[in-house]
Amino acid sequence: MSLRTNRRLRVRTALGVTLAAGLAVATATAAMAGGSHRTGHTAADTAAGRTAAGVTVGTGTSHSLSPSYFGFAFDYGGGSIYPSGTTGYPAAAYPELAALSPATVRWPAGTSANYWVWTKGQPVGDPYMTPNPTPDFHTYLSDLEKAYNQTHVPPVFVLNVMTDSLADQEKMLAQAQTDGIPVDYVELGNELDLCFNSDYAKYFPTGTDYGSTVVGPWSLALHNLYPDLQIAAVAGYEDPTNACVRDRTWNLDTQNAVAATVANGTGREPDAYIMHVHPTYPNALTSSNVGDFLAGPDSWPAKVQKTATQSDFPLPKPVWLTEVSFSLSDTFTDPPQDTYGVALYNSSLLMQLAAGAPATDLAEFWAAFGSENSYAYTADPKNDVPLALTPDGLATQWLAQAGTKATSVTPLTFTGGPTIGNGSPGLVGVSFSGGGTAHTVLLNLSSTPVTVPVSAGGPVPTGTYQQVAGDPTAIVRTAASLSPTTVTASRTLTLPAYSISKI
Repeated sequence: MSLRTNRRLRVRTALGVTLAAGLAVATATAAMAGGSHRTGHTAADTAAGRTAAGVTVGTGTSHSLSPSYFGFAFDYGGGSIYPSGTTGYPAAAYPELAALSPATVRWPAGTSANYWVWTKGQPVGDPYMTPNPTPDFHTYLSDLEKAYNQTHVPPVFVLNVMTDSLADQEKMLAQAQTDGIPVDYVELGNELDLCFNSDYAKYFPTGTDYGSTVVGPWSLALHNLYPDLQIAAVAGYEDPTNACVRDRTWNLDTQNAVAATVANGTGREPDAYIMHVHPTYPNALTSSNVGDFLAGPDSWPAKVQKTATQSDFPLPKPVWLTEVSFSLSDTFTDPPQDTYGVALYNSSLLMQLAAGAPATDLAEFWAAFGSENSYAYTADPKNDVPLALTPDGLATQWLAQAGTKATSVTPLTFTGGPTIGNGSPGLVGVSFSGGGTAHTVLLNLSSTPVTVPVSAGGPVPTGTYQQVAGDPTAIVRTAASLSPTTVTASRTLTLPAYSISKI
């Protein structure tokens, strides 16, 4: 089974969200960029969009933002796009990674990190890599060093706490430091609370085992070696209906075990907790349900914030969202994953998490390189197709650029704007400030162009905006095919239908 198939079958039942079919949305406006598209337009959203005349823009409640908020995963899984005989990423990958403007770079992998052998540059025994689709592909610390030399941002190391030892992982971090790579952030494993992989329950039957053997003692040992190191532990969503029973009490079990190690002097509390956000959608994407689909991110900030502030871990503790993206599962015809619409979805998801879940301290777009739209870059080396920025990549790149060095985020409010789905706002906006700069990102998720007022120092500032728009149901492989443009706004700014605008 290919890596793509394997990864797409890894549906996180703990994180899945089932969205009710909502108000059908309408005829897409004329001349949208992109490839083939799906039919089934209705008129519902057009009527809603007419209310856009006289839209007023205000500001919600600002909160502080980590200047390291938006990152990208430099994931071994991206090696699946390279043919046999390829030993590592091509030279072009490193400046492309830097072009995304990441604040951190997650390495070496997600699931594969739990099987990672750093001296081999590969996972060993990962059932989702058996057989390894590209057995010659490796990613070593030397590759991470190249990435650091291009990006100049620290990595988030995902440690192998399952099939490796603390001593060996300490050797890896020591070698990284010797190589000039900062050792600032580590994760203690990846998704170990979930049930999709039977190995997780074998190594850690409950959170008690994870807390007593990993979180407490590893946190203490690593803190003694690196006093400024930020250490994060795996957390669950504590959903009592979750089919994965061990995840229901994972946080409480882990915390009780960690507290016991602290009490007897053998452990330490972690500095943060890890959650992943991979929403799903149960239907093929057509223009008749695109509004329902694009309303999906709206529920996630409250869900994350509730878990972060009401969990069984001692509070306050920041949450790292070290994988954020729409789910890779696409087992039906016309999946959203192949469309421009998923770029709008992921942009809305990341923006709303930054503005609406203040407990979060870091959000990593799930992977930079791969062979699908759901990566920041796609390529087909077997057919000599070079790396190309995807619509997802462009959307997250603009967001990362806007959030670079920001220390504050403010959600924007829109009165009189269009609605989508079952009445969700069709406009989403956030402003970032700090580091001597200010940036604003605006989404129009409706099928109707919307004009908003701009003013110097206002919620939507005057200036030159980058914009991109397209048919959300269109299969679009590269951002270039969407023909991004620039527009100067002095009194008003028109947000095209299904568009992203950034200043």
